[in-house]
Amino acid sequence: MELYSFVVTQGHILLVMFVLGVVLGVGYDGIRVIRRLVDARKVAEYISDLIYWLVVTVIVWYVQNQETDGVIRFCQLLVGAAGMILYFATISPAVVWILYTPLHFVGKLFARSYRYIGKEMNALNARIKKHCNKTEKKEHI
Repeated sequence: MELYSFVVTQGHILLVMFVLGVVLGVGYDGIRVIRRLVDARKVAEYISDLIYWLVVTVIVWYVQNQETDGVIRFCQLLVGAAGMILYFATISPAVVWILYTPLHFVGKLFARSYRYIGKEMNALNARIKKHCNKTEKKEHI
């Protein structure tokens, strides 16, 4: 019975690491979508990658310590990496499309409404200035 419990525990740990790899892949796709939306430069990409991997390192370390009571094995890291690789090989393009499409649409909507409102505000400012200039001229007469 003790061996069964050990095997089940190890299977649980490996499943958690695999799912963590998939979740980290989704997080990286989120960063990729944001980069595409804001048209980030190379330096911003490098910095965001560095921050991402620093955060991932802390998350993986924390999850492994919580799941294994401090016993970290290399095979757990490999299973997490396998989850990430399998995610990128299979469903990553669909997730990027699902994340990018609505955000892109909302961004375009805000950009167009901002341009429209900006034009209307410029026209309103021009009318106000014109009216102010007319009233100043009448006061001087």
